Amino acid sequence: MSDRARYQQAAARQQLERDIASGRLKPVPERITRALDLHELYGPEVDRALGGEEPMVDEWEEGKRVPTLEQIKLLAKLTDFPIRFFYTPMPELKGPVFICRTSGRKKGCEVVRPAQTQTAPPAPPAGGNVVPLRRGGGTPGFRCLIPKCPLRGRRQPAPTNDAADTAWRQHYRDFHHVAADQAAPDRRTS
Repeated sequence: MSDRARYQQAAARQQLERDIASGRLKPVPERITRALDLHELYGPEVDRALGGEEPMVDEWEEGKRVPTLEQIKLLAKLTDFPIRFFYTPMPELKGPVFICRTSGRKKGCEVVRPAQTQTAPPAPPAGGNVVPLRRGGGTPGFRCLIPKCPLRGRRQPAPTNDAADTAWRQHYRDFHHVAADQAAPDRRTS
């Protein structure tokens, strides 16, 4: 790489950091979710690794809070993505795409199809034991918060909101031996 190219790269990185620090650029929540899902990083240990406490990262993914530049740098180091990745808008998927993982339990490539339905994700049952992901669009799924639950704190993504609803019901019925309808009569949010 030539000196000129290195200079331009450093200048671009400094400008990006100035834009982030000034608040002109905000991270795209779906990018944070995508990076964590691809590396199978879930639970409160991720929050601690990024210098915070639960539910900090969940609030980033929902767009309720904005991470600082230092937190984004830690996230980039943790997920092996460049900082710019978290600020680039998500492309609209028009057909199936391949996602390949080089580490974790699910090594290899898989086909990902864009979500077909745009219904709201399931609402939590009475008592707030299940947290839906991405209200109003984004990655559908749920997160169980019941103590001693085998899935406690882990994100359970699904390809569609309907699949997330089905998975939520099945999880609640199989692991907690309660019908989801009994736990939460009105499960849909508008």
